Amino acid sequence: MARRWTDYTGRMSKAHEYTQQQTAGLQQQTGSLDQEIGNSKSFLAPLRRLPPELLAEIFVIVIECYEQDPFALMHVWQS
Repeated sequence: MARRWTDYTGRMSKAHEYTQQQTAGLQQQTGSLDQEIGNSKSFLAPLRRLPPELLAEIFVIVIECYEQDPFALMHVWQS
C-alpha cells in the first residue's frame, strides 16, 4: 500500500510540474500575442494615416496659437 501511495504521489508531482510548465509557456505566448495585437492596432490608428507634413503643420499651429508645450504633444503620437 505504501508503495502505491509513493508511486501515486510521484506521478501527481510530475503531472503538477508538467502542468505548471505548460501554463507558464501559454502565459508567455499570450503576452507575446497581446504585444503583437497592440503593435498592430497602433498601425491602424487614424493619426498614422495623416501625411507627416500635415501633422507637422498641426503641431506648429497648436504650439504657436495655443502655447502648448511641445514635449506634451509628443504623447499624442504614443496614443
